[in-house]
Amino acid sequence: MNIKKILFLLMVISFCILNSFEPRFMITPAISPAGTDVCFSFLGDLWLVPVSGGTARRLTAAEGKDWNPAFSPDGEKIVFNSDRDGWTCIYQIPVNGGKAEVISRDNFLIQSWFPDNKYLLVSRWEPGLSTRFFKLKIKDNTYQEISGFAGNHGTVSRDGKKIIFDRQGLVYREAYQGSFNGDLWQLDLTKNEYSRLTETPLTEQYPLFASIADRIYFTASDGSDLQLWSAELDEFLQPVKLTKFKNKSVREPD
Repeated sequence: MNIKKILFLLMVISFCILNSFEPRFMITPAISPAGTDVCFSFLGDLWLVPVSGGTARRLTAAEGKDWNPAFSPDGEKIVFNSDRDGWTCIYQIPVNGGKAEVISRDNFLIQSWFPDNKYLLVSRWEPGLSTRFFKLKIKDNTYQEISGFAGNHGTVSRDGKKIIFDRQGLVYREAYQGSFNGDLWQLDLTKNEYSRLTETPLTEQYPLFASIADRIYFTASDGSDLQLWSAELDEFLQPVKLTKFKNKSVREPD
């Protein structure tokens, strides 16, 4: 995923106002593995539009809200969250459209695909247990807990052996410094070991593995505004700042 595609994704995000009950704008965009299309939620349904621009094609039309799409690694399917059954479920639909099929009714939120095209990284919050990560098998809806210590936005490495995720953070308070600032963490699944990747007084959030290299893109505050950064996984102490917005958030690059 190159810088142009990352910035395009952020431009789509700039229109997002997250509302759990009555979405009015484009939310939760996802870029296809080939970088050619964007799937997003609008007024509770999923739509697909070319990165190059054009007319958006509607993928779903159902009662309730469909959101949080994620393209499969082979680019053939899109999974998404939906409350059309009255609670949060996971569905999948062919990229070319068709019937949406339920995968799981276990109140999971989609985080990322594993590269084998067979499993999803999903999360669930439970009272007293906080947020945990699970590995969900698409074929038969079996799952296993892989993280008793988790966070919000998780992304899986190209080899499926690492998960990068963020914890805490106040995305609408770009200059915030305090006990709720966001940091990035890594979970090595082969060793079941955690490591903290960032530890600054500011906030780092929204990690995303590149599709062609072990590089991470993420948002981070520069003390006044949220900017887009990137870093090689083995050189995370030397991140590269990619944007230089002034008096704007990386969420609002109009």
